[in-house]
Amino acid sequence: MIFADLPVQAGFHPELVDRTLATACASQTGIVELWCTDTNRPMTHDLVRRHGVRVREQTLLVDGLRMTAAFRSALSRTRHACVVNGHSPALTIDDLRQASGWLRSGGDAVLGPTNAGGCYLIGLRRPVLGLFDDVPGADDSLLQILRERLRRAGLSCCELAAYPTDETSDETSNDPGEVVKATGTEENCANG
Repeated sequence: MIFADLPVQAGFHPELVDRTLATACASQTGIVELWCTDTNRPMTHDLVRRHGVRVREQTLLVDGLRMTAAFRSALSRTRHACVVNGHSPALTIDDLRQASGWLRSGGDAVLGPTNAGGCYLIGLRRPVLGLFDDVPGADDSLLQILRERLRRAGLSCCELAAYPTDETSDETSNDPGEVVKATGTEENCANG
C-alpha cells in the first residue's frame, strides 16, 4: 500500500509518488494499492493507469485512524501488508523484498525508519490493537512510539536501513541492504 495525499499534502511531488509506485510494482512482493484522499483527480487516474495499481480512498482525516483502517482492509485480504509513504525517494526494491520476506517467514512487524525519527515503511503480519492510536503523522517521535508499542506487545520487529526524510535532504543514507536494527528477536530482515 502506498499512502499519498494527492496533491494536497504539503510539499507534494508527483514524481516521487510515481517513483515509489514503480519501485513497489517492480518488487513483485504483492498487490500494490494507492491510498489517497481524492481518488477522482486526473493525476490519480494517470498513476493508476500507468502502474496498473488499485486505488483506495482514505476517508479518515487522522493519520493513526487511516493507518489502522488501511491495515485492517489489507490484512483481511492477504497474509501481510506494508504501508509505504508516497514520498520515499530512497526506497529500493530490496527494501520491499526484505520487509516482505521477514513477514512471510513469521516476523510480526517491519519498520523502515527515517533519519529524522519517522517511518517510510511499516509492515505487519496481523493488526496490532492500539498500535496507531494517537500517533503523530510524520513527526519525529513516530518511530520511537511504534518501537515501544511493538515491544510492549511482545512482537518481533526488524528495521530496514534508515533513510533521509525527503528528496531535498542532504543526509547520507545507510546502505540499502543493511539491516539497522532488530528488536524483539535475534533475527533480522535479511533472513526472510
